[in-house]
Amino acid sequence: QFGTKRYWDDMYDGRGDFSGEEYSWYYGWDVVGPVWERFVPDRASRVLLPGAGNDPTLRSLHAAGWRDLRAVDYSAAAVERLRELLWDLDVDADVGDLRGLAFEARSFDAALEKGALDAV
Repeated sequence: QFGTKRYWDDMYDGRGDFSGEEYSWYYGWDVVGPVWERFVPDRASRVLLPGAGNDPTLRSLHAAGWRDLRAVDYSAAAVERLRELLWDLDVDADVGDLRGLAFEARSFDAALEKGALDAV
């Protein structure tokens, strides 16, 4: 089911297996942050967050100093919820399918992927 758009739309619309309010797969920033900082120390890096969902990691990434952030998810309901969660931050959040993004090559310096591969 994780590989279907319908599953994720249902989840973020409140009909899924877990809370559509806020959900973090695997580990939080306390575990991910030190690894991320080791490989992407430049806070000016342009960062793509594919399959962002409503994961609070994006807020943690912003709080740690990265500001040029672009979140993408193919569920419109997920992006709507993410925008609600991040209302006070200047973060781009867009609906898009990772298999066909229109970004030019080398548009980003790094990507933080925390769960999208589960659905691939």
